[in-house]
Amino acid sequence: MNTAVPSRNPASSPLPEFGRSADGLIVARIGDPAYAMIPTADGRHFLGSSWRLSKPLSDWKRSDFYGHGGDIADEAAFHTYVQEQAEHQGEKAALARQEFRAHASTPWGP
Repeated sequence: MNTAVPSRNPASSPLPEFGRSADGLIVARIGDPAYAMIPTADGRHFLGSSWRLSKPLSDWKRSDFYGHGGDIADEAAFHTYVQEQAEHQGEKAALARQEFRAHASTPWGP
């Protein structure tokens, strides 16, 4: 079951979508960013992240996540983190910044 949770500032923040993955992980999506609460061998959890997962949340798997965002204490902390990220996205959008392509070469690529 997927659920959207309203933010504290619904006019400007995207709504996060929460659910369970195919392998039972607690997962969330806010537009393109995706997050998972991934268990460790010693019973703790860490924040996994990914980008642009087009499948439904219920089809996601552990192997879809490649980022490591540090320890997450419990499901409530995961929900709080995701909600804060949604609010941050809303705040960035409110700045109305424009992106542009700079034609410069760097050691990391153009």
